[in-house]
Amino acid sequence: MNLNSSSSGFLHPAIAFLAVVIFITCDKPFEPVEPKDYVLYGYNSSAYPFVYLGYHTKTNLLDTFTLPVEVASVGLSESPLAVSPDGQILYVATQSSNISLVDVKTKQIIQQLPFDAREVQASTDGKYLAIHGFRHQLWILETGNYSLVYFDSGWYSEGGFRRGRFAESNETYYCTDHFDATTGYNVYKINFTRDSVPESKLFSQKSVDFIIPSNDEAHWYLYLSLGNYYYEFAVYNVFADSIIFSDIFSPGSGYMEMSPDGRYVFYTYPGGMIGPPPTRRSLSVYDTYKNEIAKVIPGKFVNGVGDTSLYRPAELAVTPDGRNLISVQKDGVGRFLIINAKTLEVERYFESNNVEFIFLAIQGRP
Repeated sequence: MNLNSSSSGFLHPAIAFLAVVIFITCDKPFEPVEPKDYVLYGYNSSAYPFVYLGYHTKTNLLDTFTLPVEVASVGLSESPLAVSPDGQILYVATQSSNISLVDVKTKQIIQQLPFDAREVQASTDGKYLAIHGFRHQLWILETGNYSLVYFDSGWYSEGGFRRGRFAESNETYYCTDHFDATTGYNVYKINFTRDSVPESKLFSQKSVDFIIPSNDEAHWYLYLSLGNYYYEFAVYNVFADSIIFSDIFSPGSGYMEMSPDGRYVFYTYPGGMIGPPPTRRSLSVYDTYKNEIAKVIPGKFVNGVGDTSLYRPAELAVTPDGRNLISVQKDGVGRFLIINAKTLEVERYFESNNVEFIFLAIQGRP
C-alpha cells in the first residue's frame, strides 16, 4: 500500500497523525493517570514484639505485620530497612546478625545473608545492595547472586559508615564516615564499578550528618552539624569546591530527601526542648533550579478531631513517581504529613495512636 499522496507531495494522514503523536510524547515520560498505592515500610519502636508497619500512600491505610526477626538495634541515623526498586523485597538488617529478605506479599523470609549489619541500601536499578557493618565495614553486593563487588574494612574509622545512598547512575556510592574523632563525619564516595580507592571530603569544623548527590553528581546536598545544637543545610558545588547555598538553624537533627527528578530537596528541623532559640519545627523545600527556598511548611496542623497539633517533621520519604512526600514524626506519636511534591501543598495530615514509625523505606522506581 502506498502511504504517500500521489501528486501533492504531502504525507498520508496516517503518517501525519503518527508524527504528531511522536512529537508530543517523545520528550514526556509516561506518568500514570492514577498514582500507584506505594507502600512505605517502617518499624514501630513503641510496640513489642517486633511490629513492622506498611503505610499505603494512596489509600491511606496503615498495616502492621510481624516477622520472626527483630530489626537491628541502631540509632536513628542508620537505615536498617530497604526495599527493592520493584517493591517486591523488604531487606531487614536484624539483631540476629543477618540481612533477611522478606517477600512483601507473603511476609515470609525467603533468604538470609550472613552480614552483621546496621544499615542496608538498595540501588534504584536493582543491581546492587550496600551494607554497613557494626564493625565499620562497607560491603557492596551484586544482587544477581549476592556476590561481592566492593569491600572496605573500615579499620581506620572511628564511627563507621552511615546514611548511604547510591547516585542516580548506580555506579557511585555516597555515605558519611567518621575516621577522625577530632573532625567529625566526612563525605565518603566510591565509584565501585571502576575504582578501588574511595574519595573523602572534609568540611572545616562541620560534621556531615547526611549527603545526597544531585542526579548529575555536580552538587552535594548536605545536612551538617556545627556543634552547640546548631545545624546547617548546605549546597556544595563539586567543580567549584564551594558552598553556594546555606541555611543555619537550631535545633536541627532532622532528615533530608530529594525528589526523583532532582528539582526539590526537602529537609526537616524538628526542633526540641533543648538548645538555644529560635526553635523552628518546620520542613523546608529547596529549589535546585533557582538555588533558593521554594517554601517552608510549618509544623502546626489540624488533626482529625479539630484540634491543632504541634507537628515535628522528622524522617522523610518520596514516592518513586515523585507525586508525594511523606513526613513522619518520630518521638512516640504516629503523626503523618503527606505533601504533594509537585505543588508543595499539604494533602493530608493524620495521627495514629500508639505508633512510632521509624526507619522509613520505600521502593526506588515507579
